[in-house]
Amino acid sequence: DCIIKPKKGLNIPNSIYDNIEQKNIYIKYLDKFKNTKISAVGLSFVQNKELIIFLKKKFSKFLIIYKIENSEGLKNADEICKYSDAIMIDRGDLSAEIGEPVILPRNNWIIYL
Repeated sequence: DCIIKPKKGLNIPNSIYDNIEQKNIYIKYLDKFKNTKISAVGLSFVQNKELIIFLKKKFSKFLIIYKIENSEGLKNADEICKYSDAIMIDRGDLSAEIGEPVILPRNNWIIYL
């Protein structure tokens, strides 16, 4: 038994998020910032390049930092890195997701802004 407090999350290992639902959530989220001076935003649990390509076209105003936080994102990390403006590897969530106590970047990943 537990209660998840507002603005807190729960990491359920091996979860794969529905691409359409995730896209709809991010569209609503990014639409809130269209008429602001915000120029960069981070998006959690990105799993594939299709989402990135779509969001870069629709929201070209923003520098979007795509966060790799689950096993699906890790599996597609090379393509996520290739299509992203910037990435963040959330080692805490990813570690909980895949059951590894320490996660280090692979040598062939290029992480830049």
